[in-house]
Amino acid sequence: MDFDKLTKTIKVKAKRAWANVYSRQIIIAFGLLLLLWLVTSLFLNIVTQHGISQPVPEFRGMMIDEAIAQAEGANLEIQIADSIYIPGRQAGMIIDQNPKPEVQVKKGRKIFVTIITRTPKLSNVPNVVGYSLRQAKAIIESQGFAVGRLDYVADIATNNVLEQRFNGRILSSSVKIPVGSAIELVVGLSQGDVTEVPNVVGQTFGGARSSIVESYLNVGEARYDETVRNSIDSLEAKVYYQNPSVGAKLGLGKKVNVYLSKNPKKKPQSWMMVSPNGADTVSTVDTAASVEEQPEEEL
Repeated sequence: MDFDKLTKTIKVKAKRAWANVYSRQIIIAFGLLLLLWLVTSLFLNIVTQHGISQPVPEFRGMMIDEAIAQAEGANLEIQIADSIYIPGRQAGMIIDQNPKPEVQVKKGRKIFVTIITRTPKLSNVPNVVGYSLRQAKAIIESQGFAVGRLDYVADIATNNVLEQRFNGRILSSSVKIPVGSAIELVVGLSQGDVTEVPNVVGQTFGGARSSIVESYLNVGEARYDETVRNSIDSLEAKVYYQNPSVGAKLGLGKKVNVYLSKNPKKKPQSWMMVSPNGADTVSTVDTAASVEEQPEEEL
């Protein structure tokens, strides 16, 4: 191809187009639009700081004042989105944030946090006496509470709720306690009733406790490894081993130990797999013995 000839042809056609008044107006309009687009893009990149971002720091586990100070140093803004009461947790501690840590954001971005409040929200205790344990659990959890320890006593009806307690004291439905609290239940047990240990590996402590109670058992020891450094880590840690193992036959109300870690590849150590009788499962079934009735103070 003769490039010189092609170049001359293009120049001739360009001169003809420019000489035509309509063509010249179209070319000028297109050039102005292109210039406007370039200026607008440059302006938006400067204003929005396009391509300039930074990772969100880890604020969970910090006290709110400390987090605000650190956020200001990073040109970010902390805003409290919600607050909840957690028994035994320090008030003012951040337990959740959005965006999550390490997410890339621009300067000036608001970080919404959930903190632990000092004053608990109180609510009336639902009366579950006379219900089955499964029904009682559903009612209690629907009201924002949790099922705590199960105390089995000899009774004609297995898993029939006989009493409900908070911190060892009998509860009446007119009493208000902090939302999120664990309600202990006294339930009936016929001779020889047994249950299977559920699989709770991969669950958080809250999920594991719910599954264990649903199987008419209690949480025994909950042990956290070295990856769990604070209360926030404990909420995120998951069960990597349980003892007794899945499917073991136990008497109702017996305990299941759980071991938790934030390391998803964590494996159990050999000492965890040996129970007092030399095995990780209980070969004999124990049933709860009857207890003497003692007068209780009603709240």
